[in-house]
Amino acid sequence: MFSGIIFFLVVFAAGGLQNVAIASPDRVLLSSTDGTPLTTTLTENGGHVQQLTIDLTTSNNENFILDMLLSGHSFSSSYKETVHGESGISYNNFNRSTICYYTGTVRGQSKSHAGVSTCDQKISGFFIVNDKTFTIQPFPNSKFAASVQEASDPVNDFVCGSKGSSNTLRQLSKRSTSLSSLVSLRDKRNRIIEIYLSGDYFFYLALGSTSAAFERMRSIVNAANALYNSVGIYIVLVGSEVWTSPIFRVDIDISVTLTNFYNYKDTYLNANVPSHDTAALVSANGFSSNIIGLGSLGTMCSSTESGVVIKDGGQYNVAFPGAILTHEVGHVLGLVHDNTTCSCSSSACIMKSSISSVNVPTKFSSCSLNDLANNWSKGYDLCLWNIPDINASTSCGNGVVEDGETCDCGGLPSDMCNPSCCNAATCQLFSPYQCASGFCCDLSTCKVYQANTVCRGASDTCDLQELCDGKSAYCPEDTYKHDGTQCAVDGVTAYCSEGRCRTRDTQCAFVWGLGIKSSPDSCYTTANMRGSSMGSCRKTFTSTPTYYPCAASDVLCGQLFCDVSYENGNTQLQDLYTGYFTTAGTTCKYASFNFGTQISDPGYVPNGVTCGNNKMCYNNSCRAVSDILSVTPCSDNCTSNGICNNKGTCQCLNGLKYPECAGNIITIPAPTTTTTSTKKPSNINDAHSLHRPSSFIPIVSFHTSIALPLIFRYCL
Repeated sequence: MFSGIIFFLVVFAAGGLQNVAIASPDRVLLSSTDGTPLTTTLTENGGHVQQLTIDLTTSNNENFILDMLLSGHSFSSSYKETVHGESGISYNNFNRSTICYYTGTVRGQSKSHAGVSTCDQKISGFFIVNDKTFTIQPFPNSKFAASVQEASDPVNDFVCGSKGSSNTLRQLSKRSTSLSSLVSLRDKRNRIIEIYLSGDYFFYLALGSTSAAFERMRSIVNAANALYNSVGIYIVLVGSEVWTSPIFRVDIDISVTLTNFYNYKDTYLNANVPSHDTAALVSANGFSSNIIGLGSLGTMCSSTESGVVIKDGGQYNVAFPGAILTHEVGHVLGLVHDNTTCSCSSSACIMKSSISSVNVPTKFSSCSLNDLANNWSKGYDLCLWNIPDINASTSCGNGVVEDGETCDCGGLPSDMCNPSCCNAATCQLFSPYQCASGFCCDLSTCKVYQANTVCRGASDTCDLQELCDGKSAYCPEDTYKHDGTQCAVDGVTAYCSEGRCRTRDTQCAFVWGLGIKSSPDSCYTTANMRGSSMGSCRKTFTSTPTYYPCAASDVLCGQLFCDVSYENGNTQLQDLYTGYFTTAGTTCKYASFNFGTQISDPGYVPNGVTCGNNKMCYNNSCRAVSDILSVTPCSDNCTSNGICNNKGTCQCLNGLKYPECAGNIITIPAPTTTTTSTKKPSNINDAHSLHRPSSFIPIVSFHTSIALPLIFRYCL
């Protein structure tokens, strides 16, 4: 089970960590973006200010100005905190308005990162500039007083105790690097990882209270989220729990603990907590060999084995467990360790095999980015497309343009919203700007793109591109060709389904690797009427799988069979099992997957595959194409001058306008070509700029002692 598992080791410096006595606080001044001094970040409604400027002077008389934005997008609207104790289950009181975490940069330093917490009227956090890490330590018994110190690292040399080669793993993972014709990469959308956190009994004891444990876990996820944002991945915490008494055995062997956590996830979490893509167990247990992280490789969408274990007891800068979680979730996404050929724009890369607290990783390497693209093509992101509700409250500064607002850049990176064009205090555009965000907004000029500019390209022959209308800053709703529209892949006829054109051959290539094709029909007719693990049209999971046989008319729409040799019989996804049989000298290879109830099993024939004359597979049944087309049909077949979309409206092409297309018309003229400038317009007032780059380091919250550097080891 654990052949693809990645271990994460920590080696302490000789003599251990040291505490540094703080004689007196350094100068820390808080102000709003217009320079008005602040004595608190709390607002009249009980929340925290959306934007904050922090002027710091260290004991060495170094001055830094931090430009910060409040971060509140890391929690789903249904986020709940559960306490498991001897007397049963209770709930922690979590109020969204109490979110007091900020991210930002050091003014004038384009490659800097900063994370600050102002919880409980104390300021804590860190900032990184010129590859140096500075800690912001709250001064005892003083409101917003702090000590600012540069971290130092006494460790000079170390060796990773890896049992495997990153090069070997990377080669094994790259079984196909170009599947764009087989699966829609949908790079036009961001991926969203819904995560659930469990803090075990050791973690609860280390933090001292349930409230402190929950706050620590929120900070850890927020830290990891900041690192993932730069690659279009967003982490949303859908729920968390703390154990005030043990639930299962947390063994010193972290492999045993991960197995126990998988069992707990399968038998309890999946049925009793909000839907999630992965889960993490946070433990303060002392695992053997100083291991502090473990996760399986490429299991993100597995309902049973998508999870990690990380070690944290709350005694160190939260950037470190945030980095551990980022790294381990990276393994779950299919990322392997960086080697000597990998590089990134910062001196420490996230998937590097070792890091120190002086040089906190902030970027994914070129190797990791290539691995991500490769893994997206393999379908490792099947479960990352649903968008949870993350905005439970409405207010200026929450990053969402709501009624009465014309802009809102709160918490958004500068490549998504231009704060120079938006008044942060009122969420109104500065004159004469037309927009500050949206795919139809030119962020370099804050003007709406001209009509017919492509804002969302077609990702498949069954998808439709969307064009700006010249009036709105936002791209129209994503649409695709009506289900049942005829399409073809490599000359094989199929029918569109949910914006994708698929055949048995493309599905076999998706599951088993590029070039793999479907087995002959004899495999389907031989096995799919059995209703067994070898062949069926449907299965359900309880304690054991239950298989349902296909009707004779549906056998071509059930279990997928592929012509795969025994030697090459490894799927590209995390399968439950594989098997094969032969009939009439033909190999019939099959695989079974369990990605939960929301994801269709890729081991079955997908919707849209031809199963007879004018018939297509739909939910593992062979249906007449006319039945599928009759659902929300377009009138007059769009007079053959347009394309019927999934909303039942005609999208006219090539500049045609009504009445040249019939039905409910959405006119889509031929797209124009627009060159988007990245140069900042000269008439934008720099006084309104937050000086933020497009990616940020995590928010942090410290305890009363300064934690000096650790060296982390990630090992197989």
